[in-house]
Amino acid sequence: MLIVHKDTLIAGFGAEISAVIACEAFSDLDAPIQRLATLDIPIPYNVSLMESVILSKERIQMNIKELLDF
Repeated sequence: MLIVHKDTLIAGFGAEISAVIACEAFSDLDAPIQRLATLDIPIPYNVSLMESVILSKERIQMNIKELLDF
């Protein structure tokens, strides 16, 4: 299970989704639950800096591959 969201990792809603899945479907999982979110920093206004903070397709694809290789 890979939970991807644009919120921050700490105190983001992905943590609640992860908790519910761990509680109700733990025995059905083949790998640990992973969360992928933006860095726990304020989003910069500079476009190039912002692009380095927010999630990209490549970063999501890399995490999916790592999870599938588990």
